[in-house]
Amino acid sequence: MKNSLLRIFLLFFSITMSYAQVGIGTTNPSAASMLEVSGTTNGGATYKGFLPPRVPTVTDRNTINPTVSDIGLLIFLQSTNCLQMWNGSAWEDVHCLGAPTNSSIEFTGISQTVDEGDGGISFDFTITNPSPTNAINVTITPANFDDIDETTATILTIPANVTTHTATNVFTLTDDVLDEGTETLDFTLSAPTGGSGTIMLGTNTVQTVTINDNDAATLTIWINEFHYNNDGTDSGEFIEIAGVAGTDIAGYYIVTYNGGSGATYGSTNTFLGTLTDDNGNGFGFARISFPTNGLQNGDPDGFALIDDTGAVIQFLSYGGTFTATNGPASGLSSEDVGIIQTGDSVLDPVGASLQLIGTGSTYSDFTWSRTTMNTAGIENTGQTIN
Repeated sequence: MKNSLLRIFLLFFSITMSYAQVGIGTTNPSAASMLEVSGTTNGGATYKGFLPPRVPTVTDRNTINPTVSDIGLLIFLQSTNCLQMWNGSAWEDVHCLGAPTNSSIEFTGISQTVDEGDGGISFDFTITNPSPTNAINVTITPANFDDIDETTATILTIPANVTTHTATNVFTLTDDVLDEGTETLDFTLSAPTGGSGTIMLGTNTVQTVTINDNDAATLTIWINEFHYNNDGTDSGEFIEIAGVAGTDIAGYYIVTYNGGSGATYGSTNTFLGTLTDDNGNGFGFARISFPTNGLQNGDPDGFALIDDTGAVIQFLSYGGTFTATNGPASGLSSEDVGIIQTGDSVLDPVGASLQLIGTGSTYSDFTWSRTTMNTAGIENTGQTIN
């Protein structure tokens, strides 16, 4: 009797289960559905999707061999990115996804200009079709490392989901004290990774950086001392140049300028020969004398040192600054030495001068000083040229 009751119970249970709905992720599937797959199992904190069976290629798909009774069979064909359904005699595309959109990265522009004293070189980038989640890594390599502190290429990381990006101070500028003029350095992009699809380089893969030098020109010769005014009648007026021994100064000359009009009022005979090693350490001196009142007494006036090609090496003035209106220095503004001779009986006796003092090897290393005794033809008092 017990066995009969057990068989009746099991039969009833199996019939009930045969007609019950099935739920995945839910204990209360829809009464209208044979199968309900819930997107969440924790009340909405976490969601997951439904992934249809993935088949790599058409060859793999054709091994399924569905029949007319399998109408509605669904797969995702990976080789074409298409969701396909069996119509009883053939596979039909239900929907095809587009190919992944490739990201690209390039320099924004093909050139930029920086100053040696800026500290570093920054770069702007343009990103096409960025990935919303994947950053882009790209290598940037300079043509050489002569003007930067680094010695290797750099890998930059560009954040995800941006279409423009500035990488700041990627390379450090070498701020030396050499007069190098304007230089250029090419930087090249390579080896991009990340982003969307197959990351590519854009058109602007090379950027030329022009580096403006911030160092004053190193003069091999310069105006080192001069005298133009003294107590009583002016006498012994002269201009002295100093420079590297062996420098050929044949054809170099001095042009004097009136600061009131900016025009020349005289020029001198040319220097002759080469600078000899008067100083015993590789530097020498040469002097040009002027007749009485040969150099005007200023406020302002000035003179220019001209080389044998007619180029201006220096254009100095005393008692103020002015612009030359003619002659080889035409259009140039003078550099005021900052001190003057007034003809004072104590400060400017006969034989006084204005001269450079300090230690160094070129004009910019020294400062002008008012003295009561000239040192024409030798190193100045308080000056060490090395």
